[in-house]
Amino acid sequence: MTLTDLLEELGIPFKRNGESGKVSARWLGVSCPWCDHPGTYLGIPQNGGRIASCWSCGVHSLTNSLARLSGLPESRIRALAGQLVRGSSWPEKPRQRAGLRKPTGIGPLGPAHRAYLQGRGFDPDVLERLWKVQGIGWDGGRHAWTLYVPIFLDGQEVSFVCRRVNDDDFERRYVAATADEEAVNHRDCLYGVDLCRHSVVVTEGVTNVWRIGPGAVATFGVKWNRIQVCRLARFAVRAIVFDQEPAAQERAVALCRQLESFEGVTELVELSGPDPATSPESEIQELRRRYLE
Repeated sequence: MTLTDLLEELGIPFKRNGESGKVSARWLGVSCPWCDHPGTYLGIPQNGGRIASCWSCGVHSLTNSLARLSGLPESRIRALAGQLVRGSSWPEKPRQRAGLRKPTGIGPLGPAHRAYLQGRGFDPDVLERLWKVQGIGWDGGRHAWTLYVPIFLDGQEVSFVCRRVNDDDFERRYVAATADEEAVNHRDCLYGVDLCRHSVVVTEGVTNVWRIGPGAVATFGVKWNRIQVCRLARFAVRAIVFDQEPAAQERAVALCRQLESFEGVTELVELSGPDPATSPESEIQELRRRYLE
């Protein structure tokens, strides 16, 4: 069954590329059932991907969208959509790169690394054992005097970020792997995802993940991307806990909006601290109890 066959069977009017300036090549456009703007189109990829995308209100589940448009139960839509030849509307697989090339000078956490972590309220031994964090000293080149934080995907180390052990240069606290140093683009990964089960707490940075513990992931900042959304959509429960700055909260709301159209539960959570890493321990324990335990 082709996508046009499916839409015709469901009685959903659609536009092809060329029939409307709002419909891109290799996509079909239907009236968006999610947003309030008249005349907007929800784009559906003709290769049979599971994702639909509206230029105004963002990304949605194809099954949920077609159920809204047709008035039929989602189970019926899912059965019909299962007959489509499946591709992917988004690049759900992380972008491969040349290969992992670690910085020089990596070794066990030294006194400077341990002092920094203890000053932030972290147990260095736990970070070494659970998160495989190591240290880089004076001989690390541009990574000198940083924490080496490996990024794992499906059990394999694919990239890294380094965190400086002083905050003198606030804008350059983190040194991320470059394209020729990683096997997979770190921005396509979720830090900590290998330690998650049925639910996930989504944060911005690695220190937030360390504070919350297994079950938390980081998007490496507020500029999350489509691949990360696809990976988060696989979890049944998703709690979004970004920093308290207005810009970060705007991105948190946008991420919730993207994920709410998928099956499962997505909730926006605000803590009293500027970020999870500096929030009260009682709030962190309640966050774990509610979403991860």
